[in-house]
Amino acid sequence: MDLKVQNQRIENRRITMMLVPIVAVIGKLVQFLILPEKYFYDSKRMVCMMTGNRSMGWWEGYQDTIDVFSKIDFFHFTSIKQWSLELGIVFTILFLIILKRVKEMSVPECIFTLMAIGLMNIYVFNIAKEPIQMFFFVCITIVILLPLPIIVRVIGCALVYYWESTTFREYYIMMAAMTIAIFVILWWLKKRKKSAASHAVIAIIACFVAMYLFMFASQFVDKKGYDDALSVRDQYANEDATSVIDNPIEVNGNYVNFVIDYTICAVRMMVPVELIVKSPVYTPFFFYQIFVLVYLFRALKNLNRLNDQLFLALTCFMAYLFGSFVFEPDFGSWVRHEAAAFPIFYFLAYQDLAVEKEDKVEVPTEIAYEAKDF
Repeated sequence: MDLKVQNQRIENRRITMMLVPIVAVIGKLVQFLILPEKYFYDSKRMVCMMTGNRSMGWWEGYQDTIDVFSKIDFFHFTSIKQWSLELGIVFTILFLIILKRVKEMSVPECIFTLMAIGLMNIYVFNIAKEPIQMFFFVCITIVILLPLPIIVRVIGCALVYYWESTTFREYYIMMAAMTIAIFVILWWLKKRKKSAASHAVIAIIACFVAMYLFMFASQFVDKKGYDDALSVRDQYANEDATSVIDNPIEVNGNYVNFVIDYTICAVRMMVPVELIVKSPVYTPFFFYQIFVLVYLFRALKNLNRLNDQLFLALTCFMAYLFGSFVFEPDFGSWVRHEAAAFPIFYFLAYQDLAVEKEDKVEVPTEIAYEAKDF
């Protein structure tokens, strides 16, 4: 890499890191001053439950989340703003710590970084399920970074998803199973002599097939869970959300209809063009998702050059995606949940973590691609 370009990328990174706290503050101002009340319904209900105020009713679905936040409520908070500020500060610092591994950034990477921290401070860093979900992703990141054989680490990542399914969100059992399945698929493709764009297409198709087979087989293990998964969008889609992800065809327990709807909804979620049509307000969501799609395809296209860390991050993130395609009721929930996956997705987003820089004195140990082919 040209020394001038490298120095510019280092300067880009320095400026971006300085802007992160500013964007975080702007995100909180947007959350407090611009977002309508409906965005805070769940958080308000949780605060009421924690303080013993039953004015908004009691729902057992929040109980696990309430139990977690009650254990860390050292300051006895009584409002959403208090929780939002504390979590914003804590997780923004964690965000900066995670980014310490990134030593330089291109302009698109700078934009993605600032979009990510802005979205997370608006929609994720609050008293809600998303910070807990992010905790599990941080655990997966720790497993990925451990100096252990890759097969041990992938089993560890799957076990973290399984742990989450037993303590927080039951449907994450899908992510645990898909982690193993996708690892096998990608490992087979990785062993081929040359990476190509066609490998990305093959990987995606194979992952869809794996998900179809998993869903079909699950009816013989857990019939109730299978029925719930097939009908989740028919029954529980958030009708109040303007960005609802509704089924084109009513599933009504029909497996074939589910396969069709699942495929269509997956494409809609990864390329959310309909959001732009609905309102220009959703433009940041659209471009954030395009960043995710581009970085994901880039990793798949260069599959046989991935090191173990990036390979595991790609495996875990794709397992999360294909499980989420089943359950996400609206684009608002989808953006919040996907943003919470930043601790594993960032491996794929930054070229500094993925390429060998021949002109640098300090060459990272985690070489993933050859620079000339990236």
